[in-house]
Parts: sequence; C-alpha cells; structure tokens
Amino acid sequence: MGRSVCKQGARRHALELVNRTCDEVAKHFPADVSVAPGIAQRLNPEIKIQDSIQVGKSRYWRGLASSANFPGKTMTECLDVIHTDIIAVWNFNDQHGYLNSRPCRDLMIGMVNDLVVRDRPDPNKTLTAGLAMVGTIAGIVSALSGPAAPIVVPIAAGVVIAVWAREVYKQSDPTLRRLMAYIVDLTLIMQTLFLLIPDNSTLISRRLVKFAFKVYDESLKDRVHTPIAKYVDGTNVTNRGDRDNALEKIEELIKLSCISSEEMLKLREQIVKLDAPDELWDSDTRVSAK
Repeated sequence: MGRSVCKQGARRHALELVNRTCDEVAKHFPADVSVAPGIAQRLNPEIKIQDSIQVGKSRYWRGLASSANFPGKTMTECLDVIHTDIIAVWNFNDQHGYLNSRPCRDLMIGMVNDLVVRDRPDPNKTLTAGLAMVGTIAGIVSALSGPAAPIVVPIAAGVVIAVWAREVYKQSDPTLRRLMAYIVDLTLIMQTLFLLIPDNSTLISRRLVKFAFKVYDESLKDRVHTPIAKYVDGTNVTNRGDRDNALEKIEELIKLSCISSEEMLKLREQIVKLDAPDELWDSDTRVSAK
C-alpha cells in the first residue's frame, strides 16, 4: 500500500515537472518548436492531445473543407499523412512500428468507413469518456474465452469495401466526414492506448493496438461519428468552404473526450489487465512478442 502511494506521488511530481516545462517552452518559442517537449514526454495525455491539435492546425486542418491540401492525391495518401503526424506526437514505445504499419492504417480506414448517423439510446453517453472506456474494457475482457483469446476487431471487415480510399481526393461531404472522423478517431484511440498501458516503457504490441481499437469502437465512436455526420450534412460546410468551422468542430470533439492526467492515473487502477502473448493482425495464431 505504502509503495503504491509513493509511486503515485512520484508520478504526480513528474507530471507537474512535465506540465511546467511545456508551459514555459510554449511561452517563449513558436508553435512548431513548443510541441517538442510534449512529444518527448510520455506522462501527460492532455499535452499529447494539445500537441496533436497544434500540429494539425499548423499543417492541414484548416483546409479540410476544400481541396487545397491534397491535390491529385488518393484518399489513402491523404490519410497516411494525417496518420503519421498524429502517431509521432504520442511517441509510444513502438519498436516494431505497429502503429505506423499498413494493417493499423487499414484498421483506421475501416473505422471511418461507417459514418451512419445513430440516434439510438446509448447508456455510455451518460458517462465520462474515461468511465465509458473502463466499463467497456471490463466487458471485453470478461467476454474473452480465455486470457490468450485473440482480440477480434469487426471494423477490419470494412476495409474490403472501402473503394473510396483508393480514389483521388475530391471536395465532397463524404470526404470531409471521413477526414474529420479519421483525425478525431485516431487521436482518441491513441488516448485509449495510453490508458491501457501500465507505464511509459510498455512495449506496444499488436494485441494492445487491436484492443484499443475495439474499446474505442464500442465506447466512444458513436459520440464522434454521429455529430460529425450531422455537422457536415446540416451546415453545407463543404460548399461554403468554411474550413475554420470544421477545424473548430474537430477540436471540440477531441476535447469532449479528453482525459486529464489525474483522471488517467485513477482510471488505470480500475482497469482489468490484458496479459497475453502477442497476436497477428488478422489471425488467431499466437506469436511471440520479440
């Protein structure tokens, strides 16, 4: 008990130092430099969220409602740029490069393939993002047939029919919805992965990545996709090229599900650990996590 309290105290002290450092750098350096300390640190998810937003704003978010950013590129190429930038901000211990791999990117394409508006009652909507995820994590773990059972991610099936991902980028409502969803989804999936790992040195595995996708898919996805679809369809934003409003909506949706560092510490104590060998992306075959 005493050791646990001591460990938490040390972690909180480290978080304070990280926050102060990032605040001071932000005061005295331009935006492209001020995100560097946040990217380097692996303690505070709030700073990661802020830096993801800052990087996006400085590069391509402002042009999402027009075709100015990615002329002549396929949707896959556009999404690859977004994916690489967001993953870099989180700076996980991903020695095998799973988060930047093609299978992980394809899982994201599957995630944004389904943007149907859903108004059905959702008990998770009454919970904070953190509590909704913790409850979902417990449900997924209890539903597994055993500790080594593979994580099944149903959204992967959507990749097969995602013909739009191979088409050239064009200004349209479906394009804007998918770009907005990709940004918000991937940012919050990285926050979910941050919640799942016990400490900063944890080596990222395919099993952990798939677990994070499944948790987000079952707990928070509808909270993001439904308002995005309603926003794009209801505001005629694409025809107006109102790119700043699209940017504001992205930022709003990310911040609605942002988990503070203090809450993250408490939530991690409630999580049922997923302890099992690594697995392949699309197979039940177990593999060693070398």
